[in-house]
Amino acid sequence: MPKRPINFLRKLKLAIIYLCDKDRDYGLVTECGICKSVKIKRVAHEDSGKEYKADYKCLSCGAVGGCRERWKRGY
Repeated sequence: MPKRPINFLRKLKLAIIYLCDKDRDYGLVTECGICKSVKIKRVAHEDSGKEYKADYKCLSCGAVGGCRERWKRGY
């Protein structure tokens, strides 16, 4: 999926949400794939050593999504 440049208003929105949201316990900021909102809540996560899985819910439109990351040493 190609990345789009982020315009000024989206950067401002991300900064305000990041600074005002004290409940975040992680540093990931992402946007909804449906409505492009950045009001995302992590509803479940699992960390098993080298693999991380998480499920997210958009607080604006109710869409759900997830991700899976596999980590390895970069020699």
